[in-house]
Amino acid sequence: LRYRAAIRRAAAADGIDAMLFVDADGAIIDGDRALPVVLLDGDIAYAPGPDDGAVASVTLDAVRPSLADAGIELRHGRLTADMVAAARALVLLGSGVGAVGVSEVDGAAVGDDGAVVGDDGAAVGDGTALLAAARTGLRAAGYHCDS
Repeated sequence: LRYRAAIRRAAAADGIDAMLFVDADGAIIDGDRALPVVLLDGDIAYAPGPDDGAVASVTLDAVRPSLADAGIELRHGRLTADMVAAARALVLLGSGVGAVGVSEVDGAAVGDDGAVVGDDGAAVGDGTALLAAARTGLRAAGYHCDS
């Protein structure tokens, strides 16, 4: 675990908040402390699963019902840089960090610029729906979320 601490210190010195682990074929397999989840067009979210090299995520299991309630279909699959570039949203999920929206990866913006808000005040029609649904699921599972 010393190598992880050294990598995090170096990343923090460069202004990096989180890291994504990429395999030899270029697939994003996990994060340094949270699982990446991308929302693509059509309200389909993808997250790497154990078959893709990621650690099984109890946090993802906790938010799965709220994603479904928000009309977001969750699939496990191979994530690529192209998927992140085309994503409406990228959220990191972890028991230590909760649900964190990512606005930039390697200097490139990620996700939609503006939110569309429905009559009930919930985000609809854009990438913020993934983050809102994830936070709702975490609260329902007893996690503390600041936002």
